[in-house]
Amino acid sequence: MGSQTVDGAIAIEVRWSNLLAAKVWIVTTRALLRLLWSADRMVRHMIPLRGIRTKLDCYRRADHDLRHLADLLRISISELPPTGNCAGAPDFLLLLARAVLTERPEVIVEFGSGVSTFVLAKCLEMNGTGRLISFDHSPAFAELTRRQLERQRLSADIRVVPLRPSESADHPGFWYDANDLPHAIDLIIVDGPPASLHPETRGSAGPATFAKLRNGGMVLLDDAHRSGERKILSRWRRAYPDIEFSNVDTMKGTVVGRRIGDGFSSEIRSARQRSAPGETIETAAKGALVL
Repeated sequence: MGSQTVDGAIAIEVRWSNLLAAKVWIVTTRALLRLLWSADRMVRHMIPLRGIRTKLDCYRRADHDLRHLADLLRISISELPPTGNCAGAPDFLLLLARAVLTERPEVIVEFGSGVSTFVLAKCLEMNGTGRLISFDHSPAFAELTRRQLERQRLSADIRVVPLRPSESADHPGFWYDANDLPHAIDLIIVDGPPASLHPETRGSAGPATFAKLRNGGMVLLDDAHRSGERKILSRWRRAYPDIEFSNVDTMKGTVVGRRIGDGFSSEIRSARQRSAPGETIETAAKGALVL
């Protein structure tokens, strides 16, 4: 009897030990699961926070660029037309301003009017020379741009023209019915038509205008981060080997092209001789982003 009692007590103790170990395992497992669940929730909340921080950084950068743009144009920020939505991003506008003030183009042709038209017209006024022609398919948008220019007593030749289906198989979409272009152009700005018509609709700027681009002249394509514009750039590089294209890391992406050659207009040559050595649109582009 004595040995049976001892054996029974040992068995009970073993069972209690096993039960205790099982309970500890269950409690520990639950605690770990709660910890993992909490960590998962934290990660999920951190992702939106990163997005908010990214947006705040973009706003700070935009404010920074707008202030420098206003300083460069010698006006107050309140005198600048509103930017955002379909308007040019501040860093793109700053790039335009630095390019025009540095290169001093005599003839600028712009496709898609807006805040960029204001900036270009102001820069030409500061240069004391130059002509700006801006094409737009929207009468309402063109009229808004005219009013913005009138407030600052600036001038530009804003032309409202319809859009026609592209005649180029390589560049689908629509393009401006603009046949009365100047015979020689120093700077081409491609900021229209809207990509909602066709993702690659701006590619028609190549066959429509590049033959008129002077040697040493420049092309600027906005919204170059989009897939449609990347395809356009690829086709332009194949079709126009005499134009060197490079990407500038602006908010929406910008492509800068320059026709290879020394055939600048005499005005641009003399202006470049007066400017600092090596100061070109490429250095202007870097200056627009690194201030």
